[in-house]
Amino acid sequence: MKKIYLFLLLAPLLSLAQIQFTTNVLTDQNSGFQGADGFELIDVDNDGDKDIFAYKGSSLVVFERLTNGQFSKPLPINTPFQTSFTAKMGDLNGDNLPDLVIITSNSISWMPNTGSFTNFTVINLISTNNVPNSVQIIDRDADGDQDIFFYDTFNSGWFINNSNATSFTFSSYFGSSVFDILVQDVNGDNAADFISKASDGENDLRFTVYDATATNSYNFIETIDGFAVGGYPALGDLDGDGDNDLAYAYLNGTARQLVWYQYNSTTGLFGPKTVIASLTTDPSGVYVGNVNSNGAADIVLTYNDLDKISWVRSNGNGSFAAEQTITTAADLVRQVLIADADGDTFNDIFFTSYYDSKISYLKTNGAVNPTFTEVRLNNATFGAFSVEAGDLDNDGDRDIVQASLIERKISWFKNENGAFSSNQNIIHEFETYAPYNLRVTDIDNDGDKDILYFSTWEPNLSNASELVLLKNSNNGSTFTKSIVYAVNEEMSTYELLDADNDGDQDLVVGNNGNLMYLFKNNGNGTFATPTQFSEFLFNRAPGLFAVADFDNDGDTDIATGRSDGEVSWFVNEGGNFTQKNIVLAPNNLNYSIKAADIDNDGDQDLIYENYSPNRIGVFKNQGLGVFAAPVVIDNSIFRPRGLNAVDLELDGDLDLVCGSENSIIVAYLNDGNGNFGSEITISNEPAATRDITTTDFTGDGLPDFAIASYNDDSIVWLENRGLATRQINGKVQYDADSNGCTTQDYGVATKLVQATDGNFSLAAFTLATGNYQLNLSDGNYTLNLPNTATHFGVSPLEPIVQLNDALPAIESNFCITPAIATEDLEISLYPTNSVRAGFDHQVKMIVKNVGSVEKNATIKLYHPANKLLFQSAEPQANASTAGVLEFTINNLQPLTERLLTVNFTVAVIPIVNLDEIVNIGVEIEDSEGDATPDNNGASVNQSVIASYDPNDVTVFEGATVPIENANNYLHYRIRFENTGNTYADRVVIKTTLDSDLDWNTLQPEGASHNYFTTVRNGNEVTFTFNAIYLPAASQNLAAAQGYVLFKIKPKNTVVVGTAVNATAAIYFDFNPPIITNTATTTFVNTALYVDQVDVEKMVLYPNPVDAVLNVNPTTNWQEIELIDVTGKTVIRAKTFPITTGNLAPGIYILKARTTSGQSLVRKVVKR
Repeated sequence: MKKIYLFLLLAPLLSLAQIQFTTNVLTDQNSGFQGADGFELIDVDNDGDKDIFAYKGSSLVVFERLTNGQFSKPLPINTPFQTSFTAKMGDLNGDNLPDLVIITSNSISWMPNTGSFTNFTVINLISTNNVPNSVQIIDRDADGDQDIFFYDTFNSGWFINNSNATSFTFSSYFGSSVFDILVQDVNGDNAADFISKASDGENDLRFTVYDATATNSYNFIETIDGFAVGGYPALGDLDGDGDNDLAYAYLNGTARQLVWYQYNSTTGLFGPKTVIASLTTDPSGVYVGNVNSNGAADIVLTYNDLDKISWVRSNGNGSFAAEQTITTAADLVRQVLIADADGDTFNDIFFTSYYDSKISYLKTNGAVNPTFTEVRLNNATFGAFSVEAGDLDNDGDRDIVQASLIERKISWFKNENGAFSSNQNIIHEFETYAPYNLRVTDIDNDGDKDILYFSTWEPNLSNASELVLLKNSNNGSTFTKSIVYAVNEEMSTYELLDADNDGDQDLVVGNNGNLMYLFKNNGNGTFATPTQFSEFLFNRAPGLFAVADFDNDGDTDIATGRSDGEVSWFVNEGGNFTQKNIVLAPNNLNYSIKAADIDNDGDQDLIYENYSPNRIGVFKNQGLGVFAAPVVIDNSIFRPRGLNAVDLELDGDLDLVCGSENSIIVAYLNDGNGNFGSEITISNEPAATRDITTTDFTGDGLPDFAIASYNDDSIVWLENRGLATRQINGKVQYDADSNGCTTQDYGVATKLVQATDGNFSLAAFTLATGNYQLNLSDGNYTLNLPNTATHFGVSPLEPIVQLNDALPAIESNFCITPAIATEDLEISLYPTNSVRAGFDHQVKMIVKNVGSVEKNATIKLYHPANKLLFQSAEPQANASTAGVLEFTINNLQPLTERLLTVNFTVAVIPIVNLDEIVNIGVEIEDSEGDATPDNNGASVNQSVIASYDPNDVTVFEGATVPIENANNYLHYRIRFENTGNTYADRVVIKTTLDSDLDWNTLQPEGASHNYFTTVRNGNEVTFTFNAIYLPAASQNLAAAQGYVLFKIKPKNTVVVGTAVNATAAIYFDFNPPIITNTATTTFVNTALYVDQVDVEKMVLYPNPVDAVLNVNPTTNWQEIELIDVTGKTVIRAKTFPITTGNLAPGIYILKARTTSGQSLVRKVVKR
């Protein structure tokens, strides 16, 4: 089910816009049937296949059979009955539609099926005097219509159907003490025979068989067994001879046996008791049916004490195989039926079980010893309590994981390209404990996502609470349970954090009595002995933990809101938490807190919700963990739950989203300074929020939400559809034959399209297809294609479009035509990674035809063959000699490009040496006639390095450029690497162009992944990688990296001494940005020009270092920083050498800047 909600917001780009959310219900109260009392297979809708009819209490449902073993969600059957009843279905009035029989505490009635099988209204009373506990609908007297057999502890008999249910005749056959009654045709005469176990004396139990007669009476045939202690008789052809035998569980003290009585069709009698197998425990049910489809009936056993279903295979000759377990995941089985569920001609095993609310079938594969796969039909999440997102199947997108308390179940929904299947994958269930507070993380550092939860308070158990780890293996198909922590007291909360900065996830756990413990991860998902860091206080329990670096010292601290209203945080001191800082004194309120920088001041604040008295607010961090008094944001939201901080508007600040128990999800928009507007409803579902998690499920760069609702048993996800903006879109095409652009003409890629209203401008580069899109607000806009060469014509030249309510979207296409025949090729050369001894190195060449005529070209790449060992090229080089690779490009059309990729391996030391310069060059041969031959070649100098900053900006022209080259392009590479502990759905790179760069000449030249580029107001450039699914470097270093390449020209106003700077902010998902280095290029006189070798050639020594770190050659330094792996600056200096003796062993990054503006970044290892 989907619904679309919109809410209004003020946005920097738009004067008035709307964010749209689509509500998708994965499960709700209509998705399942909790603890069915009974069910049967019957063709309810008269379409030729058997559906599932089930009842519980006063509720009736039908699971309509669809195709291939699929059934619909439970469809409610409406009746006037409001009290609990037992129900059966059968065709009583002879119209080939199953009617409904209802047995309440004081009546038995039937209701005709009028064709609408979900709505029964007419009640026909059968009796109020003889009301049984249960009935069976079967033809008693072989007259072709269905009669009603009834039985209970005190009575049994028939309501004989007269003339298609116009009346019923009551007939009682047995008095009290009748048990385990079977009504079935035993002897093949199509009349219902009668087998019962009845008491004869105090302990003498016997099976008695009666044969039906045509006069509605029964003839006594035989006593099968005079001492049939036990129960659960079942009839079926156990020996494959065509008649029905009797199976039974003989239970007499410690004697537990599965037995059978063979029927002899010649004599019409049953043979003596024969033992099939001894049983180790009492079964709770015996059922007979052909499980393996071999012609002989097998036996299915249920064990409620063990949550088990097993089977005993009949060999078809009166012998049986050993008992085999099918499943141990069926909690209190109520009923079993054996039939073909999916139309593959192989029988399956249907069952309903009470405590886990199941209606399922165990699919078989038709083998003699079949495999069994459970298919769950009622897809409910009864008591949905907790929800999390994580990639359980390692396919690159985030799935939804939920925990439901009533079912005591954890399950997950697979994300399939931004859509979710409503079929649950059951991970774990049937525990005595109920699961709370899911977390999804790679706890054992093996590359997949595991699940943590803690159990509820159960004082009758030896361990009242447990913290449980479910280790993921085989891409979400197998989870192995282990107990992290078990204690005979109430656990209140826990949270994940890296307390000791060792790169793995530790745990902080809170128990009742204010007890808090730290569990340090050994690196493999096992934990060291916990340490307690809080004093005992009676009846005081920590609430949710918020973990963040509150004092900005580079490590993770712990904050919590206690049950008595105290809010405090603990300082991380080398992985230990001893110093407690009070944020708010006890006040009898319960603060559930989370950490978020809501005022963009660089430190972590605390947002909070008060379940009662209905408030959300914030404690603003004033710096170094000093918090201001709480500020109430809203005191009208009813019982807030699931408060999250997320950038809804993608404007760089964190907004708030919160659920409640009055069926609304609301948002509060941040003005950028931590001030929030009034609540805005973004969804009216579900009924009562219990938990919310946020992530980008669809890979479109927008934050979505998953919600668990306890009261209506639902899991809902809200898809963020983004701003409902005004839009200009269209396509830029090249008209090679000058007859007007048609569908036959190709699109022009990476062509800049600009819209401006005179004050504001927005531009976007076309995609590979030539399409573009600009999202704008109301207004009049002039469109143009900046920097189009004069040898091309553009039509229309500068169209004016108007956007308003009447015209919310405009299509504006451009057609580029050749005006002057011009030959003009250009080539760019980009290394995509650094030159590191012994590592792979890759370069990319982009050849563009910016002229108006088709061209062929020969490309030569020059490289030092002994230092860069050639491995491969795409496309393949058509010639290769020592140090030279030659490529041929044919038929390069105007305004198109070709990409050439070459892979090398860098030689090892001493063939190359650290800081040695390695040069690569490329040229287009035969440039005669080219309009701009200066751009027909390129070269790059790179230093051999040992390590590098994974998120950086490089300008390949170097630190200085001769002023004569100021009219040439500068070539940039921005690299990024996911150094977090999970994959990133989205990467956004933002860079503000230096005021001395001409944005009209900007050209994106490629990237590691699919991306698009926009330019706002002529200088704010954004490269967006949606659905990138970048893994963490700890999981896959090579796949964790990416880059974007672009070139741009300086303005013609630059002079000697002009310094052009480039810095980027890299956003991984919705986290704070990583700020790169600043790449500086200064324009100098030719006489003073030197290549960028000074800083690049500098060597740090010794490295690894013990006590003193030095540099050679020396220079004038402005600032030197040594940074540890957490990002904390541990040393600041102005000169070398640096004393490092007091540093802990590990890896550090040294960043230094000279007085001339050059930067040095090196990796330093402290021994």
